Amino acid sequence: MNQYLITIDIGGTKVAGGLIDTHNLSLVYIYEQKAIKGKPGLVQTMTAVISHLKQVAIKKNYQLSTTINIGMAGNINPQNPLVLPGTAVNLGVSPTEFDNLNIKQFFNQNLGEQWQFNVCNDGFSQLAGGFFQCVSNKQPLKNKKVAYIGPGTGLGGAFARFNGKTLEFYTDGHIYDMVLKSITGQCVFAEGLFSGTGFFNQYNISLKDVNSNLELLKTYEQEINHLGEYLYQICRNIYLGSFKKTSNYQWTSYDYQAVQGTRIFFMGGSVGTRGKIADRLIDRAKKMLEKEFDLEFTFYKIANAQAAALLGAAIFFDNK
Repeated sequence: MNQYLITIDIGGTKVAGGLIDTHNLSLVYIYEQKAIKGKPGLVQTMTAVISHLKQVAIKKNYQLSTTINIGMAGNINPQNPLVLPGTAVNLGVSPTEFDNLNIKQFFNQNLGEQWQFNVCNDGFSQLAGGFFQCVSNKQPLKNKKVAYIGPGTGLGGAFARFNGKTLEFYTDGHIYDMVLKSITGQCVFAEGLFSGTGFFNQYNISLKDVNSNLELLKTYEQEINHLGEYLYQICRNIYLGSFKKTSNYQWTSYDYQAVQGTRIFFMGGSVGTRGKIADRLIDRAKKMLEKEFDLEFTFYKIANAQAAALLGAAIFFDNK
């Protein structure tokens, strides 16, 4: 009998759960709940998602693993599972609610002792799942550096090298605090410019609304072009391995050297994958990069970001 694994993706607007057939690494079921902000809300939502998935497994006679793999917004300290301050702002009622929280201990104490939890940043799970989802013939990417850029509610990131079998991840992956130049010439952290929240704060309209209306797409054409220019800056900085970060989590020279030369990008998040906006900003960034460096830059748009995140949570920890 095949064994099935529960995987969960915790974001700022929703919590999704999936059942993974571990025999062939296929996602056989997805269930979503709207996220409730704060620790009590997360426990409530997680309890509902896990309970639902468990009931589905029982009905289908699936043999469930006692391990649950989780990808979540927030920089998880690799030495011990603490959420580093300022990296899970979108999950809390207050910006600091999840700071320094031992997330594995939190889940163990609040979600029952029958489960064992693995937790990673959702950028890692998105890249693992997106790579698996988007690339059918992986061998041409052997020894290539790849990056995940996920503009959604916030801005996620991850970096890895494909060794021919698995992805080898490096750096903490976070790019939300990368310094970019705004159209007006101001130095602004990347998430403030290149995310759904950043766009709404600037223009008081959601990118979801713009994406679904042809008239709004015309009205905000210039602003969408600006998004493409911000993506160009992000990719350029990564390729050059040189940029400033505004948070307390600075990179070492090793981190910058590790990402330097990256020209393969996997786009995730609602802003980076959906509708005409995603196509336009990717096209603009690609043209600007290739004109400047006279090299090919490759962008993969993750077709199903939710499925990629859930599948990736299984793949990421399977690689460990």
